[in-house]
Amino acid sequence: YDEFVSQSNATLNPTTGTYSNIQYVDNAGQRLPLPDLDYKGRVALHVPAGGWRIEPEVNWAYRAERFSVSDASRIPGYWLANANLGISPPGTSLTIAAYVYNLFDERIEETRNRFISARTVGIHPPRTFGMRLSYNY
Repeated sequence: YDEFVSQSNATLNPTTGTYSNIQYVDNAGQRLPLPDLDYKGRVALHVPAGGWRIEPEVNWAYRAERFSVSDASRIPGYWLANANLGISPPGTSLTIAAYVYNLFDERIEETRNRFISARTVGIHPPRTFGMRLSYNY
């Protein structure tokens, strides 16, 4: 932040619902816990084939390195790619799809937190395969 003053503490009067003893903290110079760049994209096709509809799709996300305020460390940037292949029978609103999540099996840290006695890291699941049945109405 270049300039940001925020409330850090206040006393609530339960009878009136008003606050008193409001205290503020100056956050100037603090790092934002946001990446410089967060980019997502998707390419999908709807291909008719003998009355059937085939839907291949690839999607991806890039998130640049960012700062964890509670852990005072940098969370590495990452690329994440996923793929889907859906097939719809003629004359129906049903689609059966196969998917691969985290296509390249990357180890991706999403969050880091530090508490008094512990440090936690939230990670994306490893490469995952699955099937999905959906109905459009």
